[in-house]
Amino acid sequence: MTKSTLSERNFTPTSLHRTITTNIDQFGDITAVRHRDTTYSYRDLLVLSSQLRELIQANGGIQDNVPVLTCSRSPLFANLFNLLLGIEGITYEPLSLNEPFDRAIAKASKWQHFILLTDTQTEADLSAISTRASLTLIADEDLSYRAHSRPENAGENHLSLNECVYILSTSGSTGVPKSVPIKRHNLDAYLSAATGFFDVKHDEHFSVIHDVCFDFNIHELYLPIH
Repeated sequence: MTKSTLSERNFTPTSLHRTITTNIDQFGDITAVRHRDTTYSYRDLLVLSSQLRELIQANGGIQDNVPVLTCSRSPLFANLFNLLLGIEGITYEPLSLNEPFDRAIAKASKWQHFILLTDTQTEADLSAISTRASLTLIADEDLSYRAHSRPENAGENHLSLNECVYILSTSGSTGVPKSVPIKRHNLDAYLSAATGFFDVKHDEHFSVIHDVCFDFNIHELYLPIH
């Protein structure tokens, strides 16, 4: 799999990326994410998100309609993976091991082409999914990655992900996960309205306690960054 055989999307800064960049001189070194004794500043988030984007590009490229499926047993990585991809505007769909594994299988099975982002703690639990991924990225505790490419798995997806930030699924009445793609302007409109409604100040802190597959997680994860 080479870059010449793939269509790559040009990087267009998201509102979250622009917010951090605009305020980097004043707030760049303030803690943005804390989990126990581990902290990341806003400047760290930009560096880590850029490194992740470059890693994906180096291993086949960011492509239209190809999502990154994220999954981690670590509460920190489960949220951090999504936040880094969201900052870069790379479409992702979170999977969770807190719900029945057959739901994660069902979510992955609808894609003929996807990237899997996980970590060393969770890697062994996802073999049924990683064997279908065109690229699997495995992070260690220092966020250094190993990459495992399977170009033979690169099929064609039929769900348009143009301008899509993330995908959440609802079980609906049948119990089968149904994908709901959320576009950039949808997320931006919510964050703008919520910032004013809740009168969020730059020195306030948010707890992130909901599972990554529950929609309120988006409020907890993105609103304080916005």
